[in-house]
Amino acid sequence: MTDRPPPPDNILEDAPSPARISRLAVTSFIISIIAALCFFLIVPPILTLIFAFIAAHRIVRNPTKLAGIGYTNAATTISICSCLLAILLLLLLPSLATRNPGISNRSSCAANLRGIMNSMVLYAAQNGEHFPAVTYAPYSPALNDPAGTPPHTAAGATAEDVVNSYFVPPAPSPQAGSVNANLWLLVLQGLSPKLFVCKFDPHATDIASLQAPSGRYYYNFQNDKQLSYSFAYPWKADGSVGSWWANASDASIPLGSDMAPEQGTGKPRRVLNSRVSTAAWSSGNHAGDGQNVVFGDVHVDYVKVPTVGTSNDNIWTTSANPSTGPSLTGIPADKSPPNLIDKGPPYDIIMYPIRNLDTGRF
Repeated sequence: MTDRPPPPDNILEDAPSPARISRLAVTSFIISIIAALCFFLIVPPILTLIFAFIAAHRIVRNPTKLAGIGYTNAATTISICSCLLAILLLLLLPSLATRNPGISNRSSCAANLRGIMNSMVLYAAQNGEHFPAVTYAPYSPALNDPAGTPPHTAAGATAEDVVNSYFVPPAPSPQAGSVNANLWLLVLQGLSPKLFVCKFDPHATDIASLQAPSGRYYYNFQNDKQLSYSFAYPWKADGSVGSWWANASDASIPLGSDMAPEQGTGKPRRVLNSRVSTAAWSSGNHAGDGQNVVFGDVHVDYVKVPTVGTSNDNIWTTSANPSTGPSLTGIPADKSPPNLIDKGPPYDIIMYPIRNLDTGRF
């Protein structure tokens, strides 16, 4: 037998195995990127930072078996930057809100108008798709008067008593012809009177009471400090309710707004039939900046001018006397009932009540 030569020396035989990349390190890096997208929540970056520290600690303890410290360093950097960005955002938010308080002011009033309009839609669903409307009266005192009359001694024991008084003959109700009484119908059916006050209306500082101390139910808002919004005048010249005052009408019709201003009042003086788009066209609720307007489909727009109806109809004016359609300028609302003729769309919409911006009174 011949002798075999010895096997060649293997220089790698005793070399250590290469360290594997830590899956935990790679995972922490991937999660840190995802958490960075949610930095504003601040918790995900903090959790990712802790995760990266744990992965790095395991690599440092076993450097011959685990690698990937670059992944953990990157995850740590990304997580720290995400946390700092979240903290910076939290510090800036109050400042941003202070710089533009008008946005939140408008949103608050808009939410009220949506709530009222939703209640009107629910009322219509139970009343042949007609929005709330008391009986018509061709005289002005009830039109713009929020107080109406106090509860009668023998009447107003229930909300139903008050509702019936609006409609039951023979004597016409003192609330006949009152746009405000139309709204009070919603309160009698459960809508909170708080919704009718915009906290950024400088003239509305009170919340209406549903009942008097005697327990009798009120027939209307008690004073002009309890209402911040105006709504479309619903009656035609013949005393019937116009087609626009129904849930089945065009959803793009403006039906309510921030309180309508009275012609010639306020600073600057309101010139409601001017063709110039200025603060002299605006409600007093937002310092002359503009007004919220709610439409038949319950959406609310904040607009700088009142020409928001069909064919740029001015919701502070009527086109003529009698009025048969929309107009950009026209006759400003006053304390006499408007003379509206319903010949079908497009309609001439005009908002009531109106507020004297000098005195704050209706």
